[in-house]
Amino acid sequence: VYDPVGGEVFERSLNSTAWGARVAIVGWASSIQPSIRTNYVLIKGLTILGCRAGESVRRGFQDPKVRMKQLHEWVAQGKVCPHISHTFELEEVHEAFSTVWHRRVVGKAVVTFNRKNGQVVNSVSKI
Repeated sequence: VYDPVGGEVFERSLNSTAWGARVAIVGWASSIQPSIRTNYVLIKGLTILGCRAGESVRRGFQDPKVRMKQLHEWVAQGKVCPHISHTFELEEVHEAFSTVWHRRVVGKAVVTFNRKNGQVVNSVSKI
């Protein structure tokens, strides 16, 4: 189980685990910090790993430039391809926030700049 959400989602995820499962806790986007009953860990034989996103970089264990270079390579190779469920133009930013707030986004929501009717508009004015 990879859980960046916490709260009720975390509880449901734990309930779905088989004996010997591994659980990686990387945050709590739900704002509800998860807690695990130790007897549940023992009964299910769980392995728990906690790692705050980006912590290894903050502590100096990995060079951020090397990590970003690798990430850019993966994107160029198509290995990293985030799912974008909604795209909004800048004028629709209120609708974008509403869509996120009402949890209708699956993956990412994107607000585009310098576009009109799907076409890129040159926003640099010549003086």
